[in-house]
Parts: sequence; C-alpha cells; structure tokens
Amino acid sequence: MIYKESKENLLRQGLIKKCLLDWKSINNLIKRAYTDLKTAKRNIDDDEECAIFLLESSPSESTRLSFCHL
Repeated sequence: MIYKESKENLLRQGLIKKCLLDWKSINNLIKRAYTDLKTAKRNIDDDEECAIFLLESSPSESTRLSFCHL
C-alpha cells in the first residue's frame, strides 16, 4: 500500500485527522521532545525506568507533529 492510500484509509477510519498548520504548536512539540530527552539523559543513572519512558515518549511527540501535517 502506498503512502497516499494509507493516509486516506487512516483518515476514513477516523484514526487520524487533518489539522491546520500551526507554528506555535510545532514549536511546543519540539520543545517538549527536547526537554524529555534532556531529562532522560539526566536521570539515566538514577532512574533508568523513568529515563526509558521519556526516551520512548519523545518520538511520540514528533509523531504527533508529523501526523498533524499529512
């Protein structure tokens, strides 16, 4: 399945939705991901479980960003 068909299927199923380009939201998502990465790096020696959670959540912020601009 090619990208365009996949996108259309996800939109039809209601799993994703189109949204307007909002530079403030983009900036906030990037800042949040960066903060999560810094916090994970700082906590890796003290609380590995928390650090791993933050490392896993950071890409999800960028995923939200990419789906927003399909």
